[in-house]
Amino acid sequence: MEQIKIKAPFHKQEHLSENDLHELKEVSLFFENRKWLLTKGNINLVLLQGRYIHLYKQMRVTAVLVNECDQDVVRLKFSLLLESTDNLVEFAKGDLKLGSDILGVLKPHEGVIVRFDVPVGSVLCQKVIYQATELKGMLSNIELSVLKH
Repeated sequence: MEQIKIKAPFHKQEHLSENDLHELKEVSLFFENRKWLLTKGNINLVLLQGRYIHLYKQMRVTAVLVNECDQDVVRLKFSLLLESTDNLVEFAKGDLKLGSDILGVLKPHEGVIVRFDVPVGSVLCQKVIYQATELKGMLSNIELSVLKH
């Protein structure tokens, strides 16, 4: 399996802070140290963390979108369904659009770190931080815009 190259969102790439550089290093190591079962010919979602924001009743999700298609992707539209493995959080289904300002040109075997807020219907516990193993996510209705060569 080919190594996944992790990159920051395009709009941040020229002005990476120390925190951004640290995150890139950590996420790259996360990918290097695991054997991934990514779906070929598709965009894959790898959840890293969720942070519940009580004031807004939202989960701020940090994830990596990995391009396992054979083409360069410049825009992406999809529906996201999240679940907590303990079933104590009820998430709303969300529709998301990511353009070249986030993706840049996402080449095959590249992943981009993304953050998005997902509305939460109910939370049956006081937990704030959810790790990757505590969240499940599924993309559907995926629409890609690809770069023509």
